Amino acid sequence: MVADLREMQENQWVSEIQIDKLEFAEVLEDCTPTEIESILKIVKEVKKSMHSPKGNNDY
Repeated sequence: MVADLREMQENQWVSEIQIDKLEFAEVLEDCTPTEIESILKIVKEVKKSMHSPKGNNDY
């Protein structure tokens, strides 16, 4: 039973990743290569910022 629940959670996670990738692809589909490159740089910076240690300044 626990293994079944774990498998369901993993399948849901995989499904969510696929949806996110599809959604991201839809956002980029009408962009030029230069625009895509710029967007990816921005996304990488946002991700880096989100994963960096934060001070006590919770806004």
